[in-house]
Amino acid sequence: MKDPRALRRHLIDEEGWKERIYPDSKGIFTIGVGRNLEGKGLSHDEVEYLFSNDMRDAEADVRKVLPQFDDFNANRQIALISVMFAGIRTFIEFKKMIAAINRMDWNTAADELLDSKYAKVDVPNRAKRLAKMLREE
Repeated sequence: MKDPRALRRHLIDEEGWKERIYPDSKGIFTIGVGRNLEGKGLSHDEVEYLFSNDMRDAEADVRKVLPQFDDFNANRQIALISVMFAGIRTFIEFKKMIAAINRMDWNTAADELLDSKYAKVDVPNRAKRLAKMLREE
């Protein structure tokens, strides 16, 4: 390729640059600069890159809500980051759970997690596992 920068500019102009999934002109789910998610998908390294970023972001978001995060045991840290994987908007809706954590009342925090749509409808088995992790010393 004699001019890779020109190719890059051309393809971005033709395909567009999207940071969210969108249906292309044929209705195929696509992301980025024309990446066909249905046909090509993501490589192992791309999934690893996204996952590593998502873990880092989720931990940073938990730390924003619960600055005493470093004082929690490993199981509780893992459980809270796992809940944060649903997104910070979902996480901060757990006001009673967060208040219980701020009091270091882990049994109530686990009960509040279980008393939610997240636990009752969205991911009941996962929520039970996470509540157990919150209760563990």
